[in-house]
Amino acid sequence: MLSTYAHCTNIFGLVVNAAGAALLIFFTSPPLDVTESGENFIPWRNDPQSPEQRAANLRKYLKHKYGFKSGVVMLTLGYVLQFIAAILS
Repeated sequence: MLSTYAHCTNIFGLVVNAAGAALLIFFTSPPLDVTESGENFIPWRNDPQSPEQRAANLRKYLKHKYGFKSGVVMLTLGYVLQFIAAILS
């Protein structure tokens, strides 16, 4: 019975690792081209930004920031679950 729990925990850890790796791949590529304040990161371009563009840039920045952090947390959780499964088996 304990081996069944270990097996399920190991599988769940693998699924969490896969989801975390997918988040890291999706939210780090290509390089982010906006800053934390929502400005364009391209230094040679001094065009004034519309409020809509700045809001879109800020959403993009936050999506990448929290997507990356979620991926790291999920990878860590997946490895911890696999470690627990190894101890249980």
